[in-house]
Amino acid sequence: MKANANPEAKIQRAELPLTPQQPVPPQKHPWPQVPANLEIPQLHLSPLSSRQELEEQLKTLAGKNAVGLDDEETEKRWQLARDERAVELAIERALTISEQTLMLDEWIRLSMVDSRKRDEHLAAFIVEVRKVRVPTGQSDTVDKAADRVSKLSIPQLVQIPGMPNAPESFRRVATMHREMFRLTGETVYFLGCRDAAKAFAGLTHQMANNINAILVKQKVIKIVESGTAIRATRYTYLL
Repeated sequence: MKANANPEAKIQRAELPLTPQQPVPPQKHPWPQVPANLEIPQLHLSPLSSRQELEEQLKTLAGKNAVGLDDEETEKRWQLARDERAVELAIERALTISEQTLMLDEWIRLSMVDSRKRDEHLAAFIVEVRKVRVPTGQSDTVDKAADRVSKLSIPQLVQIPGMPNAPESFRRVATMHREMFRLTGETVYFLGCRDAAKAFAGLTHQMANNINAILVKQKVIKIVESGTAIRATRYTYLL
């Protein structure tokens, strides 16, 4: 076995202490990077999705809506509520209070907000979710459906059973329902009368509402859940 090195040599090789430096300020916690092209409306969840998968989705949405330096708290929280409604549509049930709390707490953790107002934010968030009329992605879907309908010629429009000479406005609203059914990829979709009116130029929402009633009677569409002051009517397309 080799002998131990000369202690004096160790002393000679010892490095001099560094000059004292100013303390380095703690770095800010990096915000989670969420892809800019994240397709929130296309939620691949089902009523039987695992709890872990759902919780991860909720945390992702919380990070996406985290409040930054130049953001308005209420606007970001409202968008979080719209995203939650999109999740509820995807899983076909309302989130529980514990699931909403998990989502809001993650939002608080990642946001530049006063954590002492956590309870205030939670109460406002739970109420706001129920006020959402247009979940994330819904308005885009309506605009796409209206654009598709506007490009169709009259022969390409839906034929209404029992009404061979139906007005063009009737047929375009019926076609709007068909396109909503196709675009959402779901058996049930939201469509308010104001959005249905986009199917035909100059159509009022009152007239669109009357046409919807006729389409229900003629079994073109079916009401799954009537609308309220805070939620549009849910339909399914029957043809």
